[in-house]
Amino acid sequence: MVDHSGYKSSDLTRFFQFGFHPANLIVRFLLEIALLASFAVWTIEQLEGTAGIILAFLAALAVATLWGVFAVRGDRSRSGETVVATPCKLRIGLEFLLFGMAIWMNHDLSLNWVAVTLFFMTFLHYAISIDRLEWLWNN
Repeated sequence: MVDHSGYKSSDLTRFFQFGFHPANLIVRFLLEIALLASFAVWTIEQLEGTAGIILAFLAALAVATLWGVFAVRGDRSRSGETVVATPCKLRIGLEFLLFGMAIWMNHDLSLNWVAVTLFFMTFLHYAISIDRLEWLWNN
């Protein structure tokens, strides 16, 4: 099956083409906000005072920069544009690494309900986005 952009899907993903659905993109955006918040909260809890606040902001900024700069050209879940063209498998690894770190950070802060919720929402998002993962893996 091929859509208007040349995206090819296998039989597995033919029925699960939600990776680029607007509702799933909203979920993805909310997960990205939770990701940034996790890095900021964990950082601010490690240090007290002004230094903690500044480093929390810088940690969230660093993660947002990684997320935004290292992208795959043509990824429809984003604008399709990129600053640094990143190999698809490396992008998958970056996403899993950052979400894994965010989950661990919440667990480290004894925010286990946040860690579990973030884990399951991230898992659900990627399960629903199997067509995007297939596209990334095969490009």
